[in-house]
Amino acid sequence: MLASERQRLICEKLQRDGQVLVSELAVEFHVSDETIRRDINALNDANRLRKVHGGAIPVKDNHPEPSYKVRAVTNRDTKRKLGVYAASLIQDNDSVVFGAGVTTDEILSAIRNVSNVTLLITSVSALTTLLQKQLDGHFTGQIIFLGGQIDPEYSCAMGTMTNQLLETFSVDKCFISATSISCEGVHLYNLDDGIFCETAIRRSAQVYILGESSKFGKKTLYKICDLDAVHHLITDGDIPLTLSMKKALSQAGIQLHVVE
Repeated sequence: MLASERQRLICEKLQRDGQVLVSELAVEFHVSDETIRRDINALNDANRLRKVHGGAIPVKDNHPEPSYKVRAVTNRDTKRKLGVYAASLIQDNDSVVFGAGVTTDEILSAIRNVSNVTLLITSVSALTTLLQKQLDGHFTGQIIFLGGQIDPEYSCAMGTMTNQLLETFSVDKCFISATSISCEGVHLYNLDDGIFCETAIRRSAQVYILGESSKFGKKTLYKICDLDAVHHLITDGDIPLTLSMKKALSQAGIQLHVVE
C-alpha cells in the first residue's frame, strides 16, 4: 500500500473514531510503528491532524466556514458565471461527480442540452433542482445521490458512508469548488468535505477546480491535493494572478480557464 493511500485511510479512521493510535494502526496496516509515526508526522505537517503522544486527534478549526446561506450571497454573480462556464464543459455521455458548494450547485443549475449523462451529487439543494431540470427536458441520463449523514450547515451528505459510496464509481470528470488555492495545492475548510473531494479526485479521469480569483494565494484548514493532481482550473479575471502562482500552475501542467 502506498503511503498516500495509507494516510488517506488514517484520516478517514480519525474522522470516524475521533482519535487514532500508532499501535493499532500498525497492526491494521501490517507495518511498523515507525512507518505509522512517519505518516502521522506528514499529516501533522500538512495540518490534516494533530499529533499527540501515541497517536493523533483531529485538528480544531478556529475559523469555521460560513454557512451555505451566507456563502450563497457572497460573490454571487461570480459564482454563477463560473458555474455556467463549467456546465458548458459537460458533454453527452459524461459521468461527473460534484463536490459540495455554492459554486458547484451553480454548475448543476446551468446544465442543459446534454444527453445520457450520469451526475453524482451530495448537495441536498441541488437534488431538487436537478430533478426538475430532468423532468423539464434540460438533460437526459441519471442522477445518483451519494447519501449519508446530512450536514445542515453545508446542505449536503458527507461522512464515511458517502465516501464509501463514491469509492464504487469511476467517472470522467469531477468539479470541486475550492476554499483557497495556493502554490502548495488546493484547500478546503472542512475535513469531511476534504476527504470526499480527495476521493473524487482519485476516482476521476479529469479534475476541474473552481475558485474565484480572491481565493488565490491563501491556505485554509485542509489541503485536498497538490496542484499536479489538477487538470483544469476555472476562475475569473477580477484579481490578477501573482507571478509565483502563474509559475506554479504552469509547472503543474494545469489548463487555466479565465471567465471574463
